[in-house]
Formats: sequence, structure tokens, C-alpha cells
Amino acid sequence: LNQALAEIAGENYVISNEERHLYEGRPTKNKLQILTDNKKLDRHLYERIFDLKQIYTKEKLQHLQRNDRLVELFTTLHENNSIAVVTNCVRETAEIMLEKIGVKHLVHLLVCASDGFRQKPESDMYKYVMEKLGYVRARTIIFEDSDIGWSAAHFSGANVIRVSNPTDIDDRLI
Repeated sequence: LNQALAEIAGENYVISNEERHLYEGRPTKNKLQILTDNKKLDRHLYERIFDLKQIYTKEKLQHLQRNDRLVELFTTLHENNSIAVVTNCVRETAEIMLEKIGVKHLVHLLVCASDGFRQKPESDMYKYVMEKLGYVRARTIIFEDSDIGWSAAHFSGANVIRVSNPTDIDDRLI
């Protein structure tokens, strides 16, 4: 996002490391709204920034590598469980990421920000997954790596395990 912001709106709109906590885990359009509220980003630039950000994201995803450790973990979980991925990413980005790291075929359900649900920090996407898969909240485990996502997962009523990033998930947590 910062690359697109700098190019279209200017360096004054780049999100600094000190500000990152305000934006982390939020969908891009929400981040742009926060920038409008806090720094007076012109709303007319949203579509151009969003589109350019998607181009840059796709370029970066081309370098993403298969993650054998996550493939092994997902394979183990897949034997006796349904795996869902809930993300504030747009579907195309999420599908590319899952394919690149090698786990897309192991995911039973993918729910994305672009699917029409209220996005994290609302818990709608998590509640939908549990209902769709027939899971009881008390027997569902959600791994979450952002404050926004943790809040959504917590309010879904499921068990939540906080991780720093997705690579923190390993056999010891299962």
C-alpha cells in the first residue's frame, strides 16, 4: 500500500512504522478511510491507489515460495478436520497466496473481504465459516495474527490462539 500511496498521493500519506498499528489487519479501503480521516487523503484517489496496490501485491506474490512446513501441517490437519481461511484480502490475492505456499488444495473454505461480509474486526466471516462447516464454536480453533483479526475471532465465540504471523503455527499448537 505504501508504494501506491507514495506514487499517487505523495510521501506525506505513507504509513510510518509508528502508525502501522492503526492499519494492521484492516482491508485496504478501511485503511484509505483512516488516511482520509487522519491526513485528509482525497477520496477521489481511492480507486487508483487500490488498483495500483493490487498490481504491486501481485508482483510481490510472484516471489512467494512453497512452504513445506505449512503444507505438512495443513496435510496433517486436513486428515481429521476442515480447514478454513478467513482474510481481509481480496479473493484473488488470497487464492494466489494459498496456491504459492502450496496449501490451496487443503483448504475446505476460503472467506475473503471481497465476499460481501462485514469485515474484521466484525466476526461475521468467522461465524459464517462455523455455520457453513457445521462447527460448534466451543470446538473451533482460530489462529490469528493481527489485533483486528483477534478481536473478530474472539467475538465469534471460538477459541483463539494468537500468533505473530502464520509461520508461527506448528504441531505444538494443534
